[in-house]
Amino acid sequence: MGFELPQPVVDELGQLVNNMCDCGYMASDEAAHIPTVPFRPKGTVYGPLAAFPLHADAVVCWLSPVQAMIWNEACGEGRWDRDVSAAVTGRPACAALPAGINENRPVLSFGCMGMRTFTEVADDRMLATIPGAVLAEFASKLQAMRSTNDAMQSFYKGRLSSP
Repeated sequence: MGFELPQPVVDELGQLVNNMCDCGYMASDEAAHIPTVPFRPKGTVYGPLAAFPLHADAVVCWLSPVQAMIWNEACGEGRWDRDVSAAVTGRPACAALPAGINENRPVLSFGCMGMRTFTEVADDRMLATIPGAVLAEFASKLQAMRSTNDAMQSFYKGRLSSP
């Protein structure tokens, strides 16, 4: 994430990466490519977005599969008429935050085993991040996609009841 860390924590993280490589969780040359933020944060502030006292660098959301589908559509990644690969990551899940900040786009992560172990987030949730710089614009896209999906669901339900 770009935090300045004390040497014991740096050593612990290095050991974690070594363990990930030793057990085949990731390739040894992959670690150098894990995103970090381009600035040195002093800390992390968490809280409900509606009552957040600061400009958010990133917003974290926990999504169900249905919410993730709408997220994907709001990102424009549900289209078949262009060559777009979905911005969905796996491990490490925490890399979704700096990736989104660096690329100025929302990022979705399936969530890695470390995230699931330390946060105890349910297995039916995915991690999603929105860079603060695009929050308002993306919220509008999400709202529009929610409305579109509601309309399609109504249409589908009507088809269920027709002969």
